[in-house]
Amino acid sequence: MDNPPAQLAPGPLHQGNVPVQAPLQFQGNLENFYNSLKPYIWKLYVEEAINPDRNANMTAFAVGPGLLMTCAHGGWLDYDQLQITAKCLTGDGIFKGRVVSAKLECDLVLVKIEGKGAKEIEVGMFGSGKLEVGETIMVFGHPWHFFASGMIGHTVYPCVEDPEFDLNDDLTCETYFNDTLPDADRYRIMGNLWNVDIFNWARSDKNDKRKLTFEQNLLAFCPIIHAAGMICGPGSSGAPVFNMRGEIVGMHVFGVKGFEFGIHVAALRAFLNNYHVRAGGGSGSGSCGGGGLERGKAVLPSSKRRTEKGKASQKKRFRRH
Repeated sequence: MDNPPAQLAPGPLHQGNVPVQAPLQFQGNLENFYNSLKPYIWKLYVEEAINPDRNANMTAFAVGPGLLMTCAHGGWLDYDQLQITAKCLTGDGIFKGRVVSAKLECDLVLVKIEGKGAKEIEVGMFGSGKLEVGETIMVFGHPWHFFASGMIGHTVYPCVEDPEFDLNDDLTCETYFNDTLPDADRYRIMGNLWNVDIFNWARSDKNDKRKLTFEQNLLAFCPIIHAAGMICGPGSSGAPVFNMRGEIVGMHVFGVKGFEFGIHVAALRAFLNNYHVRAGGGSGSGSCGGGGLERGKAVLPSSKRRTEKGKASQKKRFRRH
């Protein structure tokens, strides 16, 4: 018996500059669902022009005409004369790319591809980002050179639609104390994963050779997805995280102690919107919260209030240690 086709209802691609939540609803089996997502997935090969042996394979996904999003870690941005080659899973064309925006503190990069057909690529849709504990998600990437792997797992902590976050915050994980005594937060942040305790433990372990400099500079309040059940690896960094409606809800970045972590879509949305505002000559705040720009609402400043409160709390606790 043939597999029933996955049903993905059509929807608008953009509202303004930012991909909108798409009314996609998965109604078939997982293989058809997997195939329906392929047009949004790209493979990046990055090398240094003066030293081709210094290279990296990465996953990226389309977020606008000729625009791909991926992660910043791994040191590839330090290559001299950076050369980027990009290919979509469902296309024959090979494109040259260049970095047009980077937010290292959130592990985010935008790559602009150029060439015939670059403006006509299919674009993935951002979802609301609300995820319940145990909700099924798929990370779609290229781990360990296993091209086009659909990795199924589930969330182990809730994600909310409106996390409070500011791209311009300056509180990093290096000085963040992960306080476990108060009531549990509504959602996970980067500071839960990387914080003062983790860095102290790493430094005290003689067998741990990691410097963790990149992780120390990540923004503590950047919202993240905490998941388990899938096994990702090198090459899947930058892979989109999909819910079962075919919406992008995050981007995979780390695997730690058997768990997988991704940057929440609220941060992806803020970063992409900030790029479009700057490219258009404006000045974006980089804030998110209260729903998001793609719904036609103003960005609320609540993230700044939370950040200032967090800074005061961090300083107070720092004096006690």
